[in-house]
Amino acid sequence: MVKMVRNKKSQKKQETQKLSGELAGPTAVRHLWGRGSVASGLTPQRLANLLKSAAEGDTEAYLTLAEEMEERDPHYSSVLRTRKMAVASLPVTVVAGGEDSRAQQCAQDIHRLMEAPDFGDLVDNALDALGKGYSVNEIMWDRTGVKWEPKAYS
Repeated sequence: MVKMVRNKKSQKKQETQKLSGELAGPTAVRHLWGRGSVASGLTPQRLANLLKSAAEGDTEAYLTLAEEMEERDPHYSSVLRTRKMAVASLPVTVVAGGEDSRAQQCAQDIHRLMEAPDFGDLVDNALDALGKGYSVNEIMWDRTGVKWEPKAYS
């Protein structure tokens, strides 16, 4: 019984250590030396296969196509940029979940975090979902104080 408790504590400690580092850092869909263009020579059959592969979890070609569309089509790029800027320029509102002092303090803490310069980068990265259908963001936490604080977004 004592050995099982130690194993569970050791396993929990290992899991916590895994979570204290960056797991989903920034990556690029396209490679510097390239695998070629997805959009060049795109046929209805290739597009159907690309979308089927994306639905099955292989999203590399789909995300590459989304980037190429944004780069190649000025109108599409302009529409995406307009939508992203419209959302990013909205005023941020934080409403406390109650009248008690704890709820008020939580609302103030959240508002302070949202005013940090890095928060705008998080919003911009999240808005990449407009063209691709989803966006992945990771919050790196500073756990040295009593309250955990975001130290970086990726």
